[in-house]
Amino acid sequence: HPEKKFCRLVGSRRNILRYGSLGIAVSCLIYTTRNWKAMQFVSPKGLLNYFTGGNSSIFASNEGEQLTSRVQQIKKYLADFETGGSATCVPEFPRKLDWLNTAPLQFGRDLKGRVVLLDFWTYCCINCMHVLPDLEFIEKKYKDKPFTVVGVHSAKFDNEKDLEAIRNAVLRYNITHPVVNDGDMYLWRELGVNSWPTFVVIGPNGKVLAQISGEGHRKDLDDVVGAALEFYEENKLLQNSSLPLALEKDKDSRLLASPLKFPGKLAIDVLNNRLFISDSNHNRIVVTNLEGEFICQIGSSEEGLLDGTFDTASFNRPQGLAYNSKKNILYVADTENHALREINFVSETVKTLAGNGTKGSDYRGGGQGTNQVLNSPWDVCYDPSKETLYIAMAGQHQIWKHNTLDGVTEVLSGDGYERNLNGSSLEIMMGLARMCYSSIHWVLSMLVIIKYMLRTLTITR
Repeated sequence: HPEKKFCRLVGSRRNILRYGSLGIAVSCLIYTTRNWKAMQFVSPKGLLNYFTGGNSSIFASNEGEQLTSRVQQIKKYLADFETGGSATCVPEFPRKLDWLNTAPLQFGRDLKGRVVLLDFWTYCCINCMHVLPDLEFIEKKYKDKPFTVVGVHSAKFDNEKDLEAIRNAVLRYNITHPVVNDGDMYLWRELGVNSWPTFVVIGPNGKVLAQISGEGHRKDLDDVVGAALEFYEENKLLQNSSLPLALEKDKDSRLLASPLKFPGKLAIDVLNNRLFISDSNHNRIVVTNLEGEFICQIGSSEEGLLDGTFDTASFNRPQGLAYNSKKNILYVADTENHALREINFVSETVKTLAGNGTKGSDYRGGGQGTNQVLNSPWDVCYDPSKETLYIAMAGQHQIWKHNTLDGVTEVLSGDGYERNLNGSSLEIMMGLARMCYSSIHWVLSMLVIIKYMLRTLTITR
């Protein structure tokens, strides 16, 4: 009978929805319990900002738009923003927090009348390291203006809350702007931050102007900061008062006394009584005997990507080393050059095997020589039986391999997502958005499942 059939269909749909919802709820509960550590980074405001884009509309522009027109567009946005009356005010820094490179700062006192760029970072995050040159560029460009970058260190792991560890990171990466240790992530939650790195632009009156996450936003940040400085100067709201800076690098005598500066990795040539050291912040490779007596250095100590002799070649914060005893060759993960280098002790020369100084975003590879771009290679391991180098590609959370015979470099394992997941080497998870160090990645997984189920119900209907 048609009516009974219809009732059965309605009842069936209700059961599907009821039990499906129950299954999702149980799955969320189990996942939340098992991933409780990740839950501490999630806030309702962070979820809202993630799905609505926060207040990143200020960054919207047409491709190829002229700088002047974009600056005018942002200034118009700021004019509307200031008269709209719906702005969010930045919360004040809690007084109990520890600071580096400066005495404690307050928005209502030291930063009043300044445009402030908050950089939410943590020192284990490779993406946070990638944006440091962008911050340095903007700081130098507006160094004579009432503009300040403040690094808000928001630890991902408990050990990263340690002030000495953060100080070492500040020294290692030559960070000269103020840094606050917000170990309890107070500002993170109050501003709805959901991933590392995130940038929040604050106006001279303490209003939140814009928020954007991830890498590759140098132009966006430059345009917004420049436009904000112009707009607020025209409205006479800026004050260029000095800040109580006291740089950590000027307080640490070790930086002057030690012959090494943040050495990264070691390799050993036992047969020839040699120790190889990547003297990372001196941009060189140091060779000593096993008693620590100096033999030679490879690299001019100048930051750069230059092949040539031991004296003229240059590196950029090299890290991992692997020695090929058969050919008397040392392989180098030249991290901030995004390159794989070869030091030949027979010809006393350095050459680039892969990478060209540009940070890549290729998650498959397969290119030959320097045509294949890399992304912050951090360590290397050589397998003499296969004449293959294995590369820890920190910049995109993968393991790659380089064939020393044909020069081809390609991915070996990992899909590029930052997570702890076993599976096949090239397991790819389709349909989930990429976020650098996102604290709500697990929420996305659940919502994708829910969305898929609702779509299925709609189709069945």
